[in-house]
Amino acid sequence: MRANFVIRRAGAGVIWRPVFAALVLAVLIFGAGAYGGLTADRRMAPEVKAALSAQRYLGVAIVLDFPPEDFHMKYFQALGTMGGVTGTTVLMRRIMADQVRELAGKYWIRRIELLPAS
Repeated sequence: MRANFVIRRAGAGVIWRPVFAALVLAVLIFGAGAYGGLTADRRMAPEVKAALSAQRYLGVAIVLDFPPEDFHMKYFQALGTMGGVTGTTVLMRRIMADQVRELAGKYWIRRIELLPAS
């Protein structure tokens, strides 16, 4: 009787291991995107949110937690015209409103602020 109980417990663990591994893998793959999407609204300054509905193109300052590296620079250049980099802040000119929303969903962006009209 005791041997049968031990076999049942071992069999139950074998069934749940792949399920648990799949859940951990799903969190690792989709967790950063889900977090970015859920917190995107907090990354945009109120002025940016107001300008998104009023203007088609915006000038924004993108504040990061770190100095931008080559990957980030190429990503920003693909989105629009870069106005320069100062420390951890990237200046973007003439970026489309939809792209600003997309940027806000990136977990590695701390804040997006509106640049004054020039």
